Amino acid sequence: MKKSRKIRRDGEGSPFFYKTREYGFRKYDHAKDEKAVCILCWKNSLPGGRPFLLIPEQGAMSFGRIVTGPYVQAESGYFYVAEYLNTGKIIGYATGASGKSQKTPDGTVSWMTWRDDKAEEIAMEEFGRISKQLLFLEGVIRQSEEYLYTTSLGPRAVAFLLHAKKYRKKEMPKLVPDCPEFHFQVVKKHRGKRVGTQLIIHFLEQLPAGRHEKVCMQITACEASKPL
Repeated sequence: MKKSRKIRRDGEGSPFFYKTREYGFRKYDHAKDEKAVCILCWKNSLPGGRPFLLIPEQGAMSFGRIVTGPYVQAESGYFYVAEYLNTGKIIGYATGASGKSQKTPDGTVSWMTWRDDKAEEIAMEEFGRISKQLLFLEGVIRQSEEYLYTTSLGPRAVAFLLHAKKYRKKEMPKLVPDCPEFHFQVVKKHRGKRVGTQLIIHFLEQLPAGRHEKVCMQITACEASKPL
């Protein structure tokens, strides 16, 4: 009979709120974890896609920021990572939000509207950041920012983002107000070990008890990117 893994809550002073023999689970630290999380998001969401070769990681960083950035800006307290204790590397994350409406200069909007608008805003910021890097690379590249950004991300990422922009209203589930939502990623070789399960459980445990009737898990798929 296979022995069950030893699971325990970590004591005060530990960075981990939960630990097994192999994995430690803790809150997301933006300054420390952004790069690893963005690259994990890229590799898991778009297997086979790759950033522009002249700036190998920038496309991955841009894509990861577009996907995870709204959660960081709105409710980073619902963002968690899993470390593989043997290496200290991040091998999974879960990010989410309580789903509460957000205030904007034009008034209050639903969470999902705010999330998608914020993702588009971050994408435009990334247009400028990566295009300037390419524009002045050796002083020879002189093309439009949009074209350079598209080149840097690659066709699969662009198809993914265009699909989300075009179909988000049609595909968005009809949910009650203030419906929490989350998404998560786990490195392939670490799946099947309850890493994703523990991340999701912790997210659910942080929501106010008895307040919500539904929780939405975000799963995105389009013609250029099959769901795993």
